[in-house]
Amino acid sequence: MDGADLIKRWLEAFNSRDAEAMIALQHPDIEFVPTTAAMEGRVYTSPEETREFLRSLELDWEVFETHPERFYEVGNRAVALGTFHARGRGSGVEIPSQRVGWLITVQDGLVYRWRTYTDAVEALEAIGMSEEQLAEFRVPRP
Repeated sequence: MDGADLIKRWLEAFNSRDAEAMIALQHPDIEFVPTTAAMEGRVYTSPEETREFLRSLELDWEVFETHPERFYEVGNRAVALGTFHARGRGSGVEIPSQRVGWLITVQDGLVYRWRTYTDAVEALEAIGMSEEQLAEFRVPRP
């Protein structure tokens, strides 16, 4: 499975809170850093931690949806740019259409490294290219 398809399927599983579908796409040696973990300096590294992440997300957020729009593949890495929308469960605080980037490294056809960036520019910097430079690596929406 290519990187763009992995990102798309992972985010679909995330949006439906399907931990088992996410786990099926992750490498046994995964390093998963979602937005909330990046703020805490946390890295998830096992299937149980992926389940834990989704459970805590459900406790804190009434709504948390991702919307990838553009996909790029460079070697064994892929990046998707898009938005997320969230609303806090207790506070009702709304985060409308926050720009975001997802960067993965693929190994053995699975997600080996996953990092969510709350700034799409940071995701591009992490892959070492501007969006203009990535144009030749764009993948039609998988």
